[in-house]
Amino acid sequence: MAERDYLWGRICRVTLTLLRSGSFSETDPTANTIVIDGASDGSNMGLRIRFQISKSTEKTANPAVITITNLSPDHRAAVQRKGVRLTLEAGYAGPGLVHVYTGDVRTADSTRDVADWHTALKCGDAERSLQFARVSQSFAAGVTLGEVVKFIAGRTGLGIGNVNEQAARLTQPFYQGYTMHDSAGKELDRALRAAGWRYSVQDGQLQLLAPGEAVTNSVPVVSVETGLIGSPEAGSPETKKQPQLIRFRRLLLPQARAGGRVQLVSARYNGIVRLKKADHTGDIRGGEWFTDMEGAIDPTARPA
Repeated sequence: MAERDYLWGRICRVTLTLLRSGSFSETDPTANTIVIDGASDGSNMGLRIRFQISKSTEKTANPAVITITNLSPDHRAAVQRKGVRLTLEAGYAGPGLVHVYTGDVRTADSTRDVADWHTALKCGDAERSLQFARVSQSFAAGVTLGEVVKFIAGRTGLGIGNVNEQAARLTQPFYQGYTMHDSAGKELDRALRAAGWRYSVQDGQLQLLAPGEAVTNSVPVVSVETGLIGSPEAGSPETKKQPQLIRFRRLLLPQARAGGRVQLVSARYNGIVRLKKADHTGDIRGGEWFTDMEGAIDPTARPA
């Protein structure tokens, strides 16, 4: 059976948890967890989940808007509290749910439309950590860039992601020492720029990448047989030295990650694409259910 045969039966789940007071990342074990399940088969009548999620390899917090129709009055009140973390999973009835997004709820606005209540949750990926975590430290002469990066990462309150393995490669020493006193996000960016690297936050986890590098995760195939929609389009690179970008759309691919890779198979393009962006748009009751991707074909990688 072709992979596309499994792309039926939309399913989605939103999980809301309250962070511990004063913490950027630890959940409160005494608070109730709210789980909202949605399915296109009508098994949860009246409830509807829609989402718009934008992920990129930029250092800004990945934004998302998740709109839930007909939350209970108690749940509408609960999401108004400060320090609410949202996790969204989505997928298909055959393969099951796949994690798509985790972020902090910025605002929760509920509006009434005749008999229905629509609650729009605007989120940012680990936004509180990037905004409020600060570092102030001086290092002696000879400290390496990797040691500095690991220190900052440990103060962000974020998941460590691939920091340890990547920091081991950053062996450049600071012969006159190193001093920092600013937000953790700004200091991490300043340190990595010394090596031409960049960081992003993906679902609460730090992700460090060298120029032109991608994370080593699974490589889904994007083709007509697996849900490719239309023809890929060429886009202009940010600078002349960078490779040409390619934009393409597929039926929702939760596994697509900014900084990750997919194998694109089309009439014009065929190769491993390093993803710069992956935007997920969905509606459990019909309409859009897509992933829009943008990246560059990696000339050093070969299709599986």
